[in-house]
Amino acid sequence: MPSNNFSEETQFDYLYDALAQKFPGIQAADGKNTVFQFMQTPLGANWKSGDDADAFELANSTSLDLGGFFMRGSSFANSYKDMVLSIEPTNGVDNPQYRDCVNKIAIIDNNLDSTRKQAQADYDLFKANHSEYEGTFEQWVVDPWGGKSWGDKLDELNVQRDNYATTQANVLAALDTALSQAQKEVNPWAQTMNITEGNQVREVPLITIGGDLQRDILSWNNRGEGDYDFDVIITKDQEITSPWKTTYTTTVKQKCLHTEVETNVNTSRIIADKNYKLRVTAVGANSYLINRGQWYHEDLASPETPIVEGSRWNSDSFFGLSGNLHLIPETIFVLYKPSIQLTISTQIYKQEFEEHADVAINWVDLLGFRFAFDGLASLQPEGDEVTTTVTFVAGSNQLAQIIGINSKVAWNGNTA
Repeated sequence: MPSNNFSEETQFDYLYDALAQKFPGIQAADGKNTVFQFMQTPLGANWKSGDDADAFELANSTSLDLGGFFMRGSSFANSYKDMVLSIEPTNGVDNPQYRDCVNKIAIIDNNLDSTRKQAQADYDLFKANHSEYEGTFEQWVVDPWGGKSWGDKLDELNVQRDNYATTQANVLAALDTALSQAQKEVNPWAQTMNITEGNQVREVPLITIGGDLQRDILSWNNRGEGDYDFDVIITKDQEITSPWKTTYTTTVKQKCLHTEVETNVNTSRIIADKNYKLRVTAVGANSYLINRGQWYHEDLASPETPIVEGSRWNSDSFFGLSGNLHLIPETIFVLYKPSIQLTISTQIYKQEFEEHADVAINWVDLLGFRFAFDGLASLQPEGDEVTTTVTFVAGSNQLAQIIGINSKVAWNGNTA
């Protein structure tokens, strides 16, 4: 239902409403079939092409939370593979050879989980003792000077798992042709690509980001001064026609204004100010689809898909609140060079900004966007005795900013 009770809304509700008018995909996110989440923390859109390492790591992300903010996880493809290898066949569930593969894979999955946790603990310790090391966990486990011994153990277990998975798919060929084919497409991956991380080239399942971000940035950089692709004014009197919806619960985990150091700025007082107005602009705005290879079957990624008895996994492992597939990212929304103008009563400005100007603030976060802060002068205050406007401008070298993600809802309703 529409709402104009500002005290019951957050600035994210108002920004959501503005974004929904710009992007029909956000407007269509009904919280049941698809859901929009703002980024939990600022994240730069730094992929050079849709199939480079940065694009893959982002597109292979999962959402760890069902609330209003995208809490980024990883390894979507591997979670999907685990699920496909655990699906109950239409026929032959009691076939002895098939059952043996299910049980052996479950044992190996437990060993893989235990080994990976030990390796992760060693990686964290290695990083703590070698602050100069910048490699990821995946790079470390293939590094002869790092954790290659752990990588060898993980590889050995994965080879064993893949061998049983191959046998399982072959057995199913006569029992459940469709499932057998789906399993063969994840083991090995039906489509792959090579990405370069540091000095390592890694073969990964095909997951890309559509569109052309770099071409868009070039186009946005050619815009004239004051020519914005996104421009919205938010006030306390604005009627919200497209409320910010979430699947499970709406918990605003970011205030509209905070800093790296504790201050006494009363953000709720700023929002409630009778003269409050927020103008959000961006030189560029666009959406980018996540594309997955032929190994991915959307109809299988559903809580209605039965998991075979004896698997290490169950429906909650994938589609419960703590599962990796309860939200399946589909579209990435990006703003380029955002700026924010905040207008409040001059009295409030003096009390909430000038009186705290000596606090050692080095950046300010508004609506999830991070802006450099170097004293009151950097806010470009303008006004009179009644109102004052301060301006937060993105740095000239700032990357395009990922503001949120649309995801397919596959949650099974369980909080486990």
